[in-house]
Amino acid sequence: MTQERSDTRVNVERKQGMTERERQMELDSLFAESSVAAPQGGDSESDSDDDEKIYNPLKLPLAWDGKPIPFWLYKLHGLGVEFPCELCGNYVYMGRRAFDKHFNEARHIYGLKCLGITNTTLFREITGIDDARKLWAKIQSDKKKAKAEDGGVVQMEDAEGNVMPEKVYYDLQKQGLL
Repeated sequence: MTQERSDTRVNVERKQGMTERERQMELDSLFAESSVAAPQGGDSESDSDDDEKIYNPLKLPLAWDGKPIPFWLYKLHGLGVEFPCELCGNYVYMGRRAFDKHFNEARHIYGLKCLGITNTTLFREITGIDDARKLWAKIQSDKKKAKAEDGGVVQMEDAEGNVMPEKVYYDLQKQGLL
């Protein structure tokens, strides 16, 4: 076992010193060697493994190895739960993780831009077109109210050139500080 560990360590250090292009060339050469070494017409064990039909009656998603993920993992990640998004063209996301990630994806942002919504960060968890329109109208009306309130403030300037609201100016004048 120590020999395998030392060989692995040497291999990892060697690969860390390589560029991405060198690593890709090495992989290509390994694939070329394995395809030449494998018999073309015979029934080998690797051919029977590749051609084997995978039993997947529950239609579970496939893992990195091409086999279905375990059912307990499917349930743990909530992949059986559907999350539809009306803004994305009624696209359905399977699982909470995929649903949370989709708010930063181009499809969702494009759906918001089609409605005329520019600030997409405020619209997380909003999936309905009517909800998005109502929220955007409320945000716009709040901005208009704030702008109207700010525009109505009269600015006053004291003898030293300090600018302040009218109310503060008169308060300071009554106190005799100006």
